[in-house]
Formats: sequence, C-alpha cells, structure tokens
Amino acid sequence: MRHLLSPLALALLGLGATPALAQERHWTFISGCGTNTDWFGKTDGFNSQLQRNCWAANAGGFSGQSLPTANDNVYIEHGGATDLINTLALPGRDAGWTANAQHLSVQGLGQGFAALAIARNTLRVEVLELGASGKGAIQQSGGVVRANTVALGGAAGSIGRYELSGGELRLDVYLARGWPTLNVGHAGHGQLLQSGGSLLADVVYVGSTSPDGAITTAWTLSGGKADVWRLTVGPNASRGRLEVSGSARLTASFLVLGDQGQLRLRGG
Repeated sequence: MRHLLSPLALALLGLGATPALAQERHWTFISGCGTNTDWFGKTDGFNSQLQRNCWAANAGGFSGQSLPTANDNVYIEHGGATDLINTLALPGRDAGWTANAQHLSVQGLGQGFAALAIARNTLRVEVLELGASGKGAIQQSGGVVRANTVALGGAAGSIGRYELSGGELRLDVYLARGWPTLNVGHAGHGQLLQSGGSLLADVVYVGSTSPDGAITTAWTLSGGKADVWRLTVGPNASRGRLEVSGSARLTASFLVLGDQGQLRLRGG
C-alpha cells in the first residue's frame, strides 16, 4: 500500500507556472468516426467531413481539431437512442501514445449509452465522469487508466458503469484538491463490475441516495485485485453494496459499512 502524501506535499503539487487555459473537445458522431477510428484519429483515410480525426471545438462543431491536451475538458456525448462505443486505441497504435484530458465526460443524453473501450495504451485524466446526467460507460480490458477522481452516476436517474476485465485502473494522480477518489454512485446509479485487472485507489465510496441504490449501485468484484486505503459502503446514509466472489482479492486498510450499506462475501 502506498504512503499517502501529507497536506503540505499536496499543496506544493498545486504550485508552479500558470496552466494553459482549458479548451473544449467534443467527439463528433458523424459518418467515418466509428470503424477504424480511435482517440488519436483515423487509420484509413478521412471521415465524412474530410478530416483525419473526429474532435470538434464544440458540440455539433466541425471535426479535425487538434487532439485533447491535459488542460482540456473533453466530452464523448450523444443524444441518440442506441449505444455508441468509441475506442481509445486501435490495434497497431504505438503503445507510447497517451490520451490526455483534464476533465472527461462520457455519457449518452438520450436513450442510449456512450462508452469508451480501452484495450491498450494509457488514458490520463484529472476527473473522469461516467453518466454525470445520462448513461456512460468504460469497458476496460487492457491498458492503463490514471485519474485523480472517477465518478459513476452523478445526477438522479443517471447511470455510470465501469467494466474492468483487464489492465489497470489507478487513482494515483495527486492534486491539491484532495485524495484520489473513486465514487461508485451519487444521486444516480454507479456500477463497478470488476472481473479482472487491478484497481488502486486511496478512497472508494459505494452508495447512491436513490431509493433503489442498494439494488442498482454496487461494486461487484469477481476477479482481479483491488488495493484500497479507505473503503466506505453506504456513506452518508446512502445505499450501496460490495460483492466479493470467486478468485478476486480485495485489500483495504479501513472498511466502513454505513447503516444502509451491504457487504456480501462469497470467496475472494
């Protein structure tokens, strides 16, 4: 288990040169921005706007803008009725390429999910929101995701889902605002489905203020491993559950079970 940084050390991390102003980058769900396209661009020519990548400067804008940087707010969002899945890095993409964002929001604002599939390479963000007010998911089978904050299911009625079957989810980006934290649920429904891979986090909260939170908000750990400093199930009178089964291995220095939190152990 890693040693936590002191508040002074965290404060020092916030010092330095004035950061560049954040820009916005929006994924454009147009023809040619599906197959043979990933975060870094197209591998087979142009999209329907004759551009080699699918990033726009605003929602509904023209594609072909520069790739998101570590200072940018990035949105993979759509309002359609079907599930749409983007890819971080296609097979054959140079393993040294890293996708960056300050804030990344993934969600469908209509009936369908928006999702990001990660099988290789690295995604580094400060804040990752899945389903802030809609339906968002990450499907990670490989590669590395690094963040300070991951939030699943923000507003009432929303769904945020993280499927971890391989690779690493590491909340190890330290910022002055606080410890790296994974929030599985808030007012909406959070779902962390871990069947493999590894998870590393200082703080994990599992719980939703939704009346059916104990049913819809959960960390289901059936494989892989997780290393957590402080794990709270059902914080602040919220409802949530933790299920550990199969070959999964969970290590937590502190485990807090709230009044409406549920813990189910079957192996692990």
